[in-house]
Parts: sequence; C-alpha cells; structure tokens
Amino acid sequence: MRTQISAAMTLALALSAMPLSAHHTAAYTYDVDKPVNLKITVTEVDWKNPHVIVHADVHADNGAIVPWTFEARAVYIMKRQGFDQDFLKAGASVDVTVCVAKDGAHMGELRSFAAAGDIKVVGQC
Repeated sequence: MRTQISAAMTLALALSAMPLSAHHTAAYTYDVDKPVNLKITVTEVDWKNPHVIVHADVHADNGAIVPWTFEARAVYIMKRQGFDQDFLKAGASVDVTVCVAKDGAHMGELRSFAAAGDIKVVGQC
C-alpha cells in the first residue's frame, strides 16, 4: 500500500511540473546580448496566448521587403503594462529594438518600439 501511495505521489508531482517545462526563456532562441534596431511596417498584430505576436515588413539593405515576426510579452503582462489591442496597428511605420533569432530566422523578441516620437518599453529580451 505504501508503495502505491508513494508511486501516486511521485506521478502527481511529475505531472504538476510539466507545464513549467513548456515555458522558455528568450536566451534560448534570441541573441539577447545584441539588440538590433529596425524600422518596420506592421502588417498584423495577434493577441493570442501566451504572447502577443507582431507581424511586420522590414526593408532590407538591398531594398527587398522581408516579412518578420516579433514576439512581445505575454498577453496578461502586456495588459498589465497598460497596452491594449490598439498598441500597434497594421500599416504603422515604427522603429523597434529587438533581439533577433540566433538561427538567422526573420524573427525576434520585441524589446521596445517608438511611435510618434514616444518610446514604449515592452519587455527585456
């Protein structure tokens, strides 16, 4: 009987820790030591759990327009910081500071953005 209770408690503890292992830190995916400034044109903003995702076009040095995806903070954190679904709108031209993907993909974590001369800090990568 003791063995069964011990096994059940071990299993319950292991299962309760599983959601924690799903969370990630930006340092695994993004180069947090070298933030980059980009000028973007917002194409879409998705307020989907767990993070707010900003889709944008970036003008590359060679003149090409490259689609990028930026991960902002968690939805509940963005709301707690006073941002709502209008914080960036499609068509807006914005200067951003991001930590770009280590693997060279056109993605990054949004650190801050400047719109109408006002810098808004979203998070820290």
